[in-house]
Amino acid sequence: LGLFPSTYAAAIAMRRSIGFKPIDDFAMIGLVNEFPYVIATHRDHAASSLSQLLKLRPPAPLLYGTPGQGTAQHLLMVQLGLKSGVEFRHVPFKGGPEVLNEVLAQRLDLIIDVPILLSEHIKSGTVRPLAVTTRERARDLPNVTTVAEVGPADFDVRGWMGLVAPAGVPEGTLRRLQDEVSSILADVSVATRFAGLGVAAKTSSGADLQALLHTDLNRWGRVIADARIERI
Repeated sequence: LGLFPSTYAAAIAMRRSIGFKPIDDFAMIGLVNEFPYVIATHRDHAASSLSQLLKLRPPAPLLYGTPGQGTAQHLLMVQLGLKSGVEFRHVPFKGGPEVLNEVLAQRLDLIIDVPILLSEHIKSGTVRPLAVTTRERARDLPNVTTVAEVGPADFDVRGWMGLVAPAGVPEGTLRRLQDEVSSILADVSVATRFAGLGVAAKTSSGADLQALLHTDLNRWGRVIADARIERI
């Protein structure tokens, strides 16, 4: 079995060619969880909200860091820039903690990452959340606006994890796996553990996961084309 992160679709969309079929080579079991990405800055930044950030017209592009070129965080900020007309400049790193250190040192304007990485710094006030990327507000950040509330109204990007098996798994085995996963995710203790990590337990059918992958592949493909990003 394999666990696909949502950034899988972004990574595939960024490739000129791959040696396998990104959907057809797998049997989809279903979603496991979902979560928002948080757009945040350091505590001394001129913008205290996403609305203010989008109105800034600094002499140089706003710098944002992500865990790498072609990640979902990278491409969602490209999408936000295209839709809002604000110029952001991407600074890729090897991981989220490195980006966080640069934001805390105030060498970057923005970080876009998962709630668990930022939660303690948000609580302490060293990091200021500006928005979450899902259409609905995050349960753990109820006072933080969504991008859609103050920016492009159709903006809705969520992270997720999906469980897959190799293509060709017998249908009966696949159904049993789906039932077992649904049963595990229905356990209150599992949902509580997920909530502590800043994610929500989320079940779906294999068909729903496949449709989600198609949607994200198409979304990021359009963003890459519209922004004329060179594929790798």
